[in-house]
Amino acid sequence: MKPQLTRLKEFSLDAYLVKPIARKELFSTVQRLLEQANHHRVDELSARHAIAAAPSAPATARKRILVAEDSPDNRLLISAYLRREPCQIDFTEDGEQAVAQFAAHDDYDMIFMDIQMPRMDGLRATERIRQIEAEQERCPLPIIALGASALGADVTRARAAICISASR
Repeated sequence: MKPQLTRLKEFSLDAYLVKPIARKELFSTVQRLLEQANHHRVDELSARHAIAAAPSAPATARKRILVAEDSPDNRLLISAYLRREPCQIDFTEDGEQAVAQFAAHDDYDMIFMDIQMPRMDGLRATERIRQIEAEQERCPLPIIALGASALGADVTRARAAICISASR
């Protein structure tokens, strides 16, 4: 594993994929984060309502994924990679659209967020999504940052935006 990718674990990101994305890396990241998110939601609901945990949804259950990505080529690539998977993918082209789409739907399982987009970048969009989650007492969704690099300032800024809910 590259040293800069090893450092990402220190920042407690849900995940950070460096473009171009490899299909195998995408699948393993999606699977791992959906499993973690499902366990987190069951635990949080149980604690909040003092009820026994319901069985987890099967791994083959249809998932809904929001992808905020301004590049048509990257949208096509992600779509092609996930074509045969049991998921519905909603695409947006900038951060403002991503926030609006997230606010309008409470059934997303995961978000892919490009860091550099027009109108509102992915970091500001992620901060706003985390605020909405806190205001509406929603369980934090896994957000996977998509960027062209995994170095220094990019990782620090992504961590600050993505992990706002870590203390909740």
